[in-house]
Amino acid sequence: MSPAKPTKSKPKPVVAREAVPEIAPRLARFAPLVPWVSPVLIVAAVGAMLCWTWGTWPDVIVDFGRELYVPWRLTEGEVLYRDLAFFNGPLSPYWNALWFRLFGVGLRTLVVVNLAILGVMLALWYSLLRTIGSRTSALLGCLVLVLLFAFSRYTIAANYNYICPYSHEVTHGLTLSLAAFYFLARYVRGALLRDVALCGLCVGLVALTKPEILGATLPAVALGLLLAHAAGGRNNAQLGRMAVAFVGPLFVPFIVATALLSLAIGPAAAATGSLGGWKWVFDTEITSLPFYRHSMGAQDAMKHFGVLLSILFWYGMLLGMPAGVGLLVWQSRRAELGAAIISFAVVLGILLWNFEVVPNSDALRPLPIAMAGALLGVALLWKRVPDAAERGRLAVTVALLIFALLMTAKIFLHVRLIHYGFYLSMPATLLLIFALWDLAPRWLEYSGGSGWMLRGAFLAALLVIVLRSLDETSQKLATLTERVGSGADAFWADSRGEEINRLLAELETLAPPEATLAVVPEGIMLNYLTRRVDPTPFISLMPVEVLMFGETRILEAFLDHPPDYLILTDEDLADYGFQDFRSNTDGYADLLAVWMNDNYQLIGKVPATEGTLLRGLLLERIRPEEPPAKVDAAPLGTKRGPAP
Repeated sequence: MSPAKPTKSKPKPVVAREAVPEIAPRLARFAPLVPWVSPVLIVAAVGAMLCWTWGTWPDVIVDFGRELYVPWRLTEGEVLYRDLAFFNGPLSPYWNALWFRLFGVGLRTLVVVNLAILGVMLALWYSLLRTIGSRTSALLGCLVLVLLFAFSRYTIAANYNYICPYSHEVTHGLTLSLAAFYFLARYVRGALLRDVALCGLCVGLVALTKPEILGATLPAVALGLLLAHAAGGRNNAQLGRMAVAFVGPLFVPFIVATALLSLAIGPAAAATGSLGGWKWVFDTEITSLPFYRHSMGAQDAMKHFGVLLSILFWYGMLLGMPAGVGLLVWQSRRAELGAAIISFAVVLGILLWNFEVVPNSDALRPLPIAMAGALLGVALLWKRVPDAAERGRLAVTVALLIFALLMTAKIFLHVRLIHYGFYLSMPATLLLIFALWDLAPRWLEYSGGSGWMLRGAFLAALLVIVLRSLDETSQKLATLTERVGSGADAFWADSRGEEINRLLAELETLAPPEATLAVVPEGIMLNYLTRRVDPTPFISLMPVEVLMFGETRILEAFLDHPPDYLILTDEDLADYGFQDFRSNTDGYADLLAVWMNDNYQLIGKVPATEGTLLRGLLLERIRPEEPPAKVDAAPLGTKRGPAP
């Protein structure tokens, strides 16, 4: 028969301090080695993924060229927001420029620095997951971060990894957020105000990266501090001191960044620049673009909601049934482990037999619901746990769960592993591992059952998702056959790399080294690889940037400083609701296109390679017979004007 439930006077711990069987006496001499197992396995996973994916992380056209070009130009004396139009906070560009100054301009420099940042991120995650859960869930979480998110490639376009991210604000912001939660956890343990101050400083640094990361971090940390205060039974005076210790350092990074930028561009422009993307967060003209609506799942919302419910149903069957049966299993070690093995084998067999039960593209859909469920479970535990230390761990748990939930807001109905999901869904994925390995099983054990059947089923599902994801990465890596760049800037690209190499060779033949170059609508990587300057501040003319900065301002920059050469990357802009750049007549960059058509002549063309995202590359030179024609900008008064 089942043992009696624990009495209220002796409640079980909320989270398992170690969710594995105890070490047999004959193996006790190996106990000192146990803490080293997880770090060794994590480092081994990093090394394996690093070797396997080496040189495959950047994209040859999309986004990442900006991450190289901007810090390179900063090392040459240009200033952000004056010489370089930028829509995020100033932290990441100047951080990368610092390393370029110290170790030389090159892709390899950023790769090494980003690997170090990944190491810090893994250490922070391991510490946080150990604080709220067991060593096993911390190990599983860090391995999933390495194998699924940090290095992998699931789409033709690269950049959605932690080594060459499409935006360094992503990796820098996430790492600083985790540092804030780390100092929150330290405050819970030691009640030192210096940890609160360091927590506030980290959140302030997050404010200099991307809005969505700050929007998830600040409320989560603030609530975590309030719960930690309540858990410790502190008085109002202590709460006031904690608030001052947090809020003071919170504003320091913004003040310092604004002061430094003011030396070059004035206080108003410096403050606006330091605010980063917050200027456009509520701009409906941008947020209503099909690209962002599709990313969030707002297009065909009912269809996405139906997919979410379908995946949730299958997870309920695959994980809910073992959890239910676990309530009926005797708390016998032999029975528990045997049931776990059976549960693992059954779920593994189902998922391998029918891949479409839970397709990898939709495997993470229920993450917001899972985070909300975990929050409810922790909230119910709060009153059951009288111990201050245990409540302190719950405070950190709540803060992390809220952070993870808010991070999925941008892709709420379309949570996924690929594209923006590589950073937006990562925190929730790691916390789901904690919830299914530690939190839910402890609820079952608290109710007199066993959590090992749930653990076995979950481990099988996780294994299948990891193996499928690695297989997808393998297929994408097989297409990377073209080596682009040289020396410290060399990397591997798909068939687009062949087009780029041919175009770069033609450019080197036809254009003198000092000639300026603009690549439209995007492709600043070509400027970086050839070390050619774009004479305008606008290094991308994609629809989002044109809407942000205004066509008037962009056109004036081209009129004042026309590039000597122009490269057109003939991309399909249907995802944004527009045609390609040159043929566009629907309100996006139409006058810019007319001016370029009138003032540049074709001198070279590279046809598209089969299966590429590009539809050919055009190389043009400014017409030598007369200076660039001026365009009457008066009609642009009805369009979006210049950004400050």
